Amino acid sequence: TSIREMLTGARSLFPLGKEEINIELKSWRDYEVGESGANEAKIDEAIKKIKEAHKKGLKELNLNSLGLKTLPPIIGRLTHLEELHLNDNNFSELPLEIGNLNNLTILDLSFNQLSKLPDLRKLMNLKELYLGNNDFSTLPESIKYFKNLTELYLDQNKLKTFPYSLKSLKNLTTLDLRCNQIAAIPDEHFL
Repeated sequence: TSIREMLTGARSLFPLGKEEINIELKSWRDYEVGESGANEAKIDEAIKKIKEAHKKGLKELNLNSLGLKTLPPIIGRLTHLEELHLNDNNFSELPLEIGNLNNLTILDLSFNQLSKLPDLRKLMNLKELYLGNNDFSTLPESIKYFKNLTELYLDQNKLKTFPYSLKSLKNLTTLDLRCNQIAAIPDEHFL
């Protein structure tokens, strides 16, 4: 435990140093390559992109199509991000820390194996959410908090009933529910 952690109880209040980033990313790399059997070159590409996003304060991070099974918790420290593209990987869950990215306007999680999401209610600026081609059988609870959401893609999941919590999303202009198992959509949702 560092002095910072002992004094504050929250690491996220302090900027990450280069050494701390390297240690966290090395630990994540060792897990991904050793435990998950991930492609080393693709993991190294992800690490390079994460470091660059941190160093340059990039607003967009694209980690799609890298065969990732996990994300390093450090991802939640990139609070300057406005767009995060994690599509076409092998995620079955995401770290809780992703919920700290409160400046995100676009989050693409399509083409993974997700059936649930961590608490994302802090993502109040989210405008576009891509959850298509996953394993959701119910709508993630935190979606009802996304009052600025204009586009929601839930196509090709395992939804069986219409997600009633969508009614609270007054700014929603695009909703994709294709290729689910929904038998009917109640008329009152479109009035």
